[in-house]
Amino acid sequence: MTMRKKANLSVLLLAILFLIMVWCNYRFEDVWWTGFLLYTTEAGLIGALADWFAVTVLFRHPFGLTWFPHTAIIPRNRNKLVDGIVMLVEKQLLSKDLLYSKLEQVDFIKLILQIGDQATTRYKWGDKLWEWVLQFSTAERLTLFSKRADNIAKQKLRETDAAPLLGKALQYALEQGMIDRVIQIVVPIIANKMNQPEVRLEIFKMLDREKQKISDEGSGLKRWFKQQMIRFAEETDAVNLQVAASVLHRDLIQFVHRLQEEDHEIRQMLNQMLHNLAEQLQTSTNMEQTIRKWLTQLMQQLSFEPIILALLTDIRTAMGSNSESMRRWLQQWITISWRHFRSNKPLQQQLQQYIQQLLVTVVESEHAQIGQIVRSTLDEFTEDKLVNFIESKVEVDLQRIRLNGALIGSAAGALIYIFLHTIYAQFFL
Repeated sequence: MTMRKKANLSVLLLAILFLIMVWCNYRFEDVWWTGFLLYTTEAGLIGALADWFAVTVLFRHPFGLTWFPHTAIIPRNRNKLVDGIVMLVEKQLLSKDLLYSKLEQVDFIKLILQIGDQATTRYKWGDKLWEWVLQFSTAERLTLFSKRADNIAKQKLRETDAAPLLGKALQYALEQGMIDRVIQIVVPIIANKMNQPEVRLEIFKMLDREKQKISDEGSGLKRWFKQQMIRFAEETDAVNLQVAASVLHRDLIQFVHRLQEEDHEIRQMLNQMLHNLAEQLQTSTNMEQTIRKWLTQLMQQLSFEPIILALLTDIRTAMGSNSESMRRWLQQWITISWRHFRSNKPLQQQLQQYIQQLLVTVVESEHAQIGQIVRSTLDEFTEDKLVNFIESKVEVDLQRIRLNGALIGSAAGALIYIFLHTIYAQFFL
């Protein structure tokens, strides 16, 4: 039998006993126990009804009488109740200060060490990390990542003052002698290429084209005269394109070889020009605007996406062909990293501070969400649902109050009867 049925049964029992005692008191008027029991059942019935009324009006209108004042207290004050619960949870039970103090007491590193010291856990970390890598490296994700990386790279280049950076890089290269080393490497390569017979042949062709161009210029007598002069010069060997090509080829090779000399005037001139360029890149506003404009135009035409995608695809292919090896490597890497972390106390302290600071930041920015979650949850409760929810949590205690009302009322009636018919009747009547 539920507590509600017990309470209802007590009211019914007291009502029946009260009616019986009324009849007995009328039928046996001079018998003392009829009056005693009448007082007892009457007071008990009044106490039981009063507590039933008090419990009922908390949640609903008794007998559906909506006009009765001060009833259905919880439904009528639903909004105030919700506000109170939200305030209680947000400002007291889970206040910022309380959460901050709790976070300071938590030793996150101890928890991490307890978990990470288990070898099986580290193996699971390696397997999970490998699963994430495989999930991330799908063709769609790699394409999306390549696009984002391309956009980020272009945005960073647009936002970067490239001219001063280029100037500093060029100045550093000059100070470290990198330009001279590049020249020392490049010039022999150029000289070797220039020493090929094909170069002399190209020079000869170039001279022949110029000869033909000169002989074809003009019109009429003038052009005929130039053609005759060139033919006469060739026949008398005054003009020999083969010899001229050989001489030019030899002089060009000698010139390139002389560029290896550090005191060569062209190298000195080149160094001076590069120093001036480095200074202008760092100080000239016009140069900066020119470089920025050039970069903007370049970004419109250039895309890093194919390069990034090809690189990531190659990496994914290589990892896929060595899946088991990569998994073992990840597990070994995690084990080695864990040992390093295990022995590095300063790193552990930094991580502890970082986690606490991170959680403090989260609490600071998201603490209002606690109240909003509580409010949104309670807003989903209709009046009937809210009443049933609260009533179900205190059902037993409320029905015990009704039983206590019946018992205390009966005891009070008995005491009143005894008082009236003993002390009061003896001394005041």
